[in-house]
Amino acid sequence: VPASYYAGAALSLITVVCVLLGFLRVRRQRSPPTRTSWVLQPNDAPHGGPFQAAVANLIAKQNKYRRSFRTIQILVPFVLFACLAGDGITKFFGGDDVMNLYKYYEHPMSHWVAGVARFWSSEYYRPVGGVVYLSLFRVFGFHALPFKLFLFAALVLNMILYLQLLRKLAGSIQVASWALLLCCYHAALNGLYLNFGTIYDVLGYSFFFGALFVYIKYFSAPLRPRLGLVLVLSLYILGLCCKEMVVTLPAVLLVYNVVLSGAIRAERLRWPLRSGLPVVAC
Repeated sequence: VPASYYAGAALSLITVVCVLLGFLRVRRQRSPPTRTSWVLQPNDAPHGGPFQAAVANLIAKQNKYRRSFRTIQILVPFVLFACLAGDGITKFFGGDDVMNLYKYYEHPMSHWVAGVARFWSSEYYRPVGGVVYLSLFRVFGFHALPFKLFLFAALVLNMILYLQLLRKLAGSIQVASWALLLCCYHAALNGLYLNFGTIYDVLGYSFFFGALFVYIKYFSAPLRPRLGLVLVLSLYILGLCCKEMVVTLPAVLLVYNVVLSGAIRAERLRWPLRSGLPVVAC
């Protein structure tokens, strides 16, 4: 087994540890706060006089530096990704791309759109991929650059989605940015950056984690609108039309309810009709 696979497994383990640490940090914040931080507060100086003005000025500078440092933390993974994987934009089509394009071109666009509507049928091979291939080919022709730009746009979107999801789970943008830094690039997965044929995996990731993010956002609140259920099911269906591995989404949602949210323990028999409704529907 190549050493890069062990490195990838280690980075994945570190990412999980970062998420758990962030989750524990959020749990600690629910307890009554104690003043142990060195961060200045407005009541650190007597009211009135030059001292209060000086403290207010220091607080403003302190907040400015903290915002700048937070922005740098968020941007570093994206800069690293651009430096390490950016040359993939200039690569030409691979063998898989030509094969996929020929296979999809045998049928009209309406055939693949119908495949999305009939997502349960095995007659259509990853119909969302067919819609993407044919749409780009009809607009730009047999030119690789627009295909690669679309691929990298989807990859960057996945990074943003991962950052927001980790921020939601860990309750900390710092934890989320460090986790993104650890998994923004992997040399053993260079096919994601060099081969447009991996668009199935990339878009499957987008819909999978998009559905997970929507579920956490809508079904962790007391009010569970129907829009959240529709969005989760729609993203799940689109993900199935990209990659078969998206079928594991209900299991992931179930694990989230058992381990993190605790909704099953809180709602008990009402869970299938409340927080568990998307899980049952999927």
